[in-house]
Amino acid sequence: MLRLLFDRHAGGELYDRLLASDAFDVERVRDVDSLGPKADDPDIWRYAVETERVVLTNDGDFTDGTADPGDGTHPGVIQYVEYDWAAIAGAIENIEAVMNTEGIAGYGTELFVPTGWID
Repeated sequence: MLRLLFDRHAGGELYDRLLASDAFDVERVRDVDSLGPKADDPDIWRYAVETERVVLTNDGDFTDGTADPGDGTHPGVIQYVEYDWAAIAGAIENIEAVMNTEGIAGYGTELFVPTGWID
């Protein structure tokens, strides 16, 4: 199972699709009482690490080091660059078929979607 934390701007159709699947445990930053819609990136990072979730985001701060609170942790990140929810969902479903949360977070893996391999 892939445990995902949707960043502030991620959601909508993608959230609904992954929430309906038994292969994912999804949570949105805006729904977390301790975070909410105005949470800053380092707090999101820490929460993801503490709750063992991979951050799903379009925010480059999670891959360029800006969001890193500097505590030696990494939640793992899936970053999308386009708002093609069907393509992103397909890519995430393909990722889930070969990787789990521990595999992504445990190695501080950063994945970028969609890419050419999602079809």
